[in-house]
Amino acid sequence: MLFMISLDFFKSKLIIILNTPQTIQLSMIKKLINNASLNSLYFLFKKKYLSIVYCCFFLTLFSSFFIIPCTTKHSMLRDMDIKFSTDWQIISVKPNDTLVDLLKKIGFPNKTAFDLLKSCHGKKLVSISPGTEFSLYIKNKILEELRYHVTPFNYIAFKKNKQNQFDSFQVTKQPDIRYQRTSFIIQDSLFSSGKRAHLNDKLLLQLANIFNYTIDLSYELHAGDQVDVLYEEYFSNNKKMSNGFIIAAQLIKRNKKLHAVRYTNKQGESGYYNLNGDSLEQSFMRSPVAFTYISSGFTTRRKHPIYGTIRPHRATDYAASMNTPVKASSDGVISFSGYQKGYGNVIFIKHRHKITTVYAHLNHFKSYLQEGSRVKGGDIIGFVGMTGGATGPHLHYEFRVNGIHQNPVTVKLPRGTPVLPNELNRFYQHTKPLLAYLTYNPNYTLVQASEHWHNINKAM
Repeated sequence: MLFMISLDFFKSKLIIILNTPQTIQLSMIKKLINNASLNSLYFLFKKKYLSIVYCCFFLTLFSSFFIIPCTTKHSMLRDMDIKFSTDWQIISVKPNDTLVDLLKKIGFPNKTAFDLLKSCHGKKLVSISPGTEFSLYIKNKILEELRYHVTPFNYIAFKKNKQNQFDSFQVTKQPDIRYQRTSFIIQDSLFSSGKRAHLNDKLLLQLANIFNYTIDLSYELHAGDQVDVLYEEYFSNNKKMSNGFIIAAQLIKRNKKLHAVRYTNKQGESGYYNLNGDSLEQSFMRSPVAFTYISSGFTTRRKHPIYGTIRPHRATDYAASMNTPVKASSDGVISFSGYQKGYGNVIFIKHRHKITTVYAHLNHFKSYLQEGSRVKGGDIIGFVGMTGGATGPHLHYEFRVNGIHQNPVTVKLPRGTPVLPNELNRFYQHTKPLLAYLTYNPNYTLVQASEHWHNINKAM
């Protein structure tokens, strides 16, 4: 059966398109044509709702806009009275720019853009972001190659082949990696203190995630504690483009030191470990919400703030602002999601090792979750509220092992996979130079440490 489109729909779309600027017409017509078919146009023509001129107009556009395989032949650019230098030209994308606009600025017709859009990666050129750049290589008035720089280290190349077609492929450049060390003293919060030391949000979030399963950075860091961080900086043409991974860090808490090093094993899997090779990526978060303080701890005797009776409080209450996101503390399956007296809006999650976690007094749930839904550790499952028996916004968090309540703050959490025994020597050789530089060892410079590290990874 032929696919028929609505006459009213087609006629209204045509009127709208013909009354818009040319550059906007292109994308609108392409979308309309892709939703139509030649049979549909023939149907409209037979019914005499469109003139022969309009039919020819649409059929011409259909052949120009249809995305065809990369091997389809297309004609050379027509000769233009424009003087091009045989060199690379850089064009920056401004707000509301389209590929057609950018090529028109240097004298190319619309057909050049259409030919690029027909290539294998042409879809990537439909929506281009302001601030990104195009590099163009022009020879004898013909566009020989165009590069769309998606990121500082990734671009998509559109290169003309011997058949006068555009081949397209993605290219990833390796950045010039340098290493930077930063130390700071905690004055208030980790993020505020880190900001004063000129660490950006990305690095501070990395740091928080690295130690998140070891200590509660919101609760256990105090004024006077010291943080040392060694991290990557990515450069291109001697210009810094971005920060990379934290490769070593240490927290000094009242003369107690906590270390973390990034290590990539022989299988290419990366993770963070302490100096003994134990994984820091435990399978449970210590606290599943960004809280301001613990309003009520785990105890066998507590006077209930509403009922006034003495009863056990086998949970930790994390005070937080209304609608603060609450995260699943580990991978698991939701066994209950709904309302219970006392708990209010509550979620129960079953995990491995016969562990169940409970999240109560929520204001509301994440909309797509229900009983039986699988969640990953760190997924947002709900938002802080004060439903049920609560006097203020907070998260009531329980941690149960074999059905027995444990203190969420002090319970020993299951760890991730440690460095394998047959890789420990490689691991120790990897960590020694990083730790030496991180702890101000005068016998190591940053260059020596990083060179030693790369030589180890290369040799093994």
